Amino acid sequence: MSEIPVGTIDIPNGWETRTQISLLEPIRKLDAPMSLKPAAPAPRTNVILIRRPTNLDVGAEALAVLEEVRGQFPGLEVVNESEVTFADGKKGRAFTIAFDAMERLRVTQRHIFRVDDGVFTELTATAAVQQWAQVQGNLEKMMLSYRPK
Repeated sequence: MSEIPVGTIDIPNGWETRTQISLLEPIRKLDAPMSLKPAAPAPRTNVILIRRPTNLDVGAEALAVLEEVRGQFPGLEVVNESEVTFADGKKGRAFTIAFDAMERLRVTQRHIFRVDDGVFTELTATAAVQQWAQVQGNLEKMMLSYRPK
């Protein structure tokens, strides 16, 4: 696994801190046996972690995120919504959605949320619909292993 050091930055007084971390699977090539063209890279499964301050509970935050994503992707399908338990015992909320990210690319996303001491954490896993069944279990396990410091 390659990691890029985060570094530090001086933050002006009164500014709000938000954090985002992106985790990407290794590059895979698509098979193109009938084509003379080189194989293109396959869409990369990824997990995004976002943290920011909140005054809301986890259910209200989850609903707000769902409504925001619905506005960005007409035709979005909500596959399921549920309560989840993180490895550290913390309860959270989750939903799984599917939508057309671009022409000929339908993706599934799993969003998992928690709130700890006024900090909202959103973990989002994204994979092509064709990949989802293969990667879902490992992605869920990885996201539920999250614990704040």
